[in-house]
Amino acid sequence: MKTDKKLLSPLEVAEILSISKKTVYEIIKRNELKAFKVGNKFRIDQDEVERYIGKKDDSQIDNDLKEKQSRETVLEEKNILNKIYRNYIDNKIVICGQDVILDILAKYMNRYKDEGKVLRLYDNSFNGLCALYNDDVHVTASHIWNCDLDEYNADFASRVLIGTPITVVTLCHRMQGFYVLKGNPKMITGWASLAKRKARIINRELGSGSRILLDQSIRKYNIDKNMIIGYSDYVNSAGEVVNRIRMGQADVGIGLKCDINCPEKVDFIPLHEERYDLIFKSENLEKPQFKRLLKILSMNEFKDECVSIRNYDYSEMGNIVKKFQK
Repeated sequence: MKTDKKLLSPLEVAEILSISKKTVYEIIKRNELKAFKVGNKFRIDQDEVERYIGKKDDSQIDNDLKEKQSRETVLEEKNILNKIYRNYIDNKIVICGQDVILDILAKYMNRYKDEGKVLRLYDNSFNGLCALYNDDVHVTASHIWNCDLDEYNADFASRVLIGTPITVVTLCHRMQGFYVLKGNPKMITGWASLAKRKARIINRELGSGSRILLDQSIRKYNIDKNMIIGYSDYVNSAGEVVNRIRMGQADVGIGLKCDINCPEKVDFIPLHEERYDLIFKSENLEKPQFKRLLKILSMNEFKDECVSIRNYDYSEMGNIVKKFQK
């Protein structure tokens, strides 16, 4: 004789599935779990619960498989794009950095077509070093300050490009400082003012030399970043920082004086002289394109054009700061 199947209450089903009783009712309401009433109470057949568990497991397997396939597709597409990019830059030189004087350098290097075309990539200092490590660029510009050593670029770059001999060549010295509204209404005078004057800052993105300067400075002077209003708000260029201040959306930001495009509305408070360097792998030092690069840095014509566009200190241009060999 056929025995009756065991009927389970919603509470018992909840315990089996390790979910709440309320969730069981929601599953029943969605018709994902069949139930019927005995009197005025829901009851669920044990076989139905087992069917639901099996269906759920199959669904999870399907989801895991789809997720795996999706990851594999993304990786495959990334590899394809990487191959396309590598083919594109083959026999070319890519210079990474955001300053306009790098455009001038690329223009001068492109006069010598037989040595390969020079391309430009616009990204911040940290991303540029990572790209150099991955051979996505051949030369990158950097202005990363190590406050513990009071030193620019060389130590940090050697850590990012770990195990890779690099050469660091000075391009110029530049002055970093605060952008403030005309007349400096918040009376910003230095790093400590950021926390004490209740001034709203507009920050730069992670990896930019200006952002690293800020983070190193507030660490050096024991300033709590949580006390700086707007610290987590950032933009991706000095021009955007200036515009936020000009429009009254922030009181202070960090950047170079030359990036102020509205001096009638924004003042500059000088803070910190930085060294702006070119960095490349030492294995390339004897290649014609890199010899040409160093030669251009010593040309008065090139230096004069840089001065006309950006009035930096070029007295050390072309000096090899560090050469890390094997």
